[in-house]
Amino acid sequence: MKSKNSWIKHSSKAIFTHPRLTIMEDSVELPDGTRTNYLLYSEGSGYVTLIAIRSNGDLAMLSEYSYPLDQDILQFPEGRIDDGESAEVSAHRELKEEIGISAGNLEEIGTSPRSHRRDPGLQHVFIATDLLDGDGTHSGDAKEQGLEVVWLPETEVTRRIACGEIFQKNTLAAWAMYCARLTTMSGRS
Repeated sequence: MKSKNSWIKHSSKAIFTHPRLTIMEDSVELPDGTRTNYLLYSEGSGYVTLIAIRSNGDLAMLSEYSYPLDQDILQFPEGRIDDGESAEVSAHRELKEEIGISAGNLEEIGTSPRSHRRDPGLQHVFIATDLLDGDGTHSGDAKEQGLEVVWLPETEVTRRIACGEIFQKNTLAAWAMYCARLTTMSGRS
């Protein structure tokens, strides 16, 4: 549904391009008639975040080094949707690349904007079950060196979120969708 506050785009130009990032500058007209330039960026078609659940209920988390933060962080497995790839195909690929497993069942439980002010890409959140263990190694790119898979029960994920140990926004958005789904399925409101 189009918003009554929609902006009118008059022109758009790429001001920076890189295989992983494009920065655009749009000339837009605001609802009050003011014209201004607006910066947007895109990191591709979107990305997937995976909540992989073992038969015992443990969830897959990745411990991964964050260069900008200069620390290891815990997060759900995630990755870009490649051009021409569906979110579901990407989810299967990312499970294999990041934690070395495949899933017999994938269910998309929701989407959220990656950055609602600057990027049109969406985060697609999947629950992966009926896991088929592979060799446990990831096959991602060089920037994914040092990934460690950590399997945690739901209560431990909740505890680590509450104490600030898990704080990555994509993981928090996925966890909110997952918890809302559990609450709805159990009949609680």
